[in-house]
Amino acid sequence: VKDSINQSTGTNNNRVLNVDQYRNYGLESRIITDYRIGKMSNTVAGGIRLYTGTTHRRADGKGTTGSDYDMTVIGNYPRDIEFKSSNAAAFVENIFHVNDKFLIIPGIRYEWLKGAAAGQNGYTSGGTAIILQNISRSRGFLLAGIGSEYHITKSTEVYANYSQAYRPIQFANLQAPPTTDIVDPNLKDAKGYNFDLGYRGKIKSFIQFDISGFYLQYNNRVGTITPTGANYRLIINVGNSVSKGIEAYAAFNPVQAFTKNKHADIIIFGAYSYTDATYSGNHKDATTKGRKVENAPSNIVRAGGYPGPGVLPGDGRNCFISVGVKF
Repeated sequence: VKDSINQSTGTNNNRVLNVDQYRNYGLESRIITDYRIGKMSNTVAGGIRLYTGTTHRRADGKGTTGSDYDMTVIGNYPRDIEFKSSNAAAFVENIFHVNDKFLIIPGIRYEWLKGAAAGQNGYTSGGTAIILQNISRSRGFLLAGIGSEYHITKSTEVYANYSQAYRPIQFANLQAPPTTDIVDPNLKDAKGYNFDLGYRGKIKSFIQFDISGFYLQYNNRVGTITPTGANYRLIINVGNSVSKGIEAYAAFNPVQAFTKNKHADIIIFGAYSYTDATYSGNHKDATTKGRKVENAPSNIVRAGGYPGPGVLPGDGRNCFISVGVKF
């Protein structure tokens, strides 16, 4: 509900009404168990996920002028859209203890998705209803990943991970106004993969560290372009981007370092990350082709601290101080 005052009369304007109604159902089930192959002890985990949801969105309705809470709408809601989504997924992963120092953790996940949008997205200046482009998408795909750890000492290890990922088409991509935007009928979910390699561990009982490098490939990003000579915008898979960089984290416990107190902690930490994120040279949007990805600062520095158990009542991490700088 949005209220405003008519400056010329001093009375309330008709409030603007926006209403979302959600009806969602979901089920998740997981299982984990240990087993042995010869002398090798292993752990397997699996699970399923089922979900269906409906969002009924009504917006820009003309409400009353009273000062009380009133959701009465005058006439119809100009925007009246129903979004539906369904999802089914199953996964399995396994921890293989090759020996006392080396672990391999492969996993796979199958996803089935369906999304749809239908309804009215406003009126033209002549009062004709703008019917939303009726779009439904159904697809399924297999995702895989693998992780590994090698314990150099009892408290330090080298690790590496590779995993595939996806970003499904959003509702916002399916509610394009038909008078100005067109959704590409071949619009696909964005997909990609991530790889990281790092070294982490503890030094005695008072220093913890983690340093790693990463590479993120983001394919089939969804965006909007204006085709040459066209009087409309096209929502389409515009291209790819690559993000790569390093991350480092260290935490220091002065209580454990300088005293013999075994029942209290004070954690002081610092973290730094460098990211080089750029769009591909063949990006379909000329304004971003080959340029830096937005909202991806090159440098992020964070520092802070928190008391551990024994310093304050309860969990000391509830008292947390952090400072961050992005540039």
